[in-house]
Amino acid sequence: MASKVEAEIGADIVKTYYCFYLEKITKTRPIPIGIAGGPKFKTVKEALELTYNAMN
Repeated sequence: MASKVEAEIGADIVKTYYCFYLEKITKTRPIPIGIAGGPKFKTVKEALELTYNAMN
């Protein structure tokens, strides 16, 4: 909801956390979305998987 408000008041970019609904957020907002840092991972593979999913 916050990203919608930010877009409506004229923000140039929205920063949000990686979440389950990220795809819905990025498809319904007319401005770029920046993703804040995520949780700590035990392996590099886990971090890369999250990054890959976020970019898709």
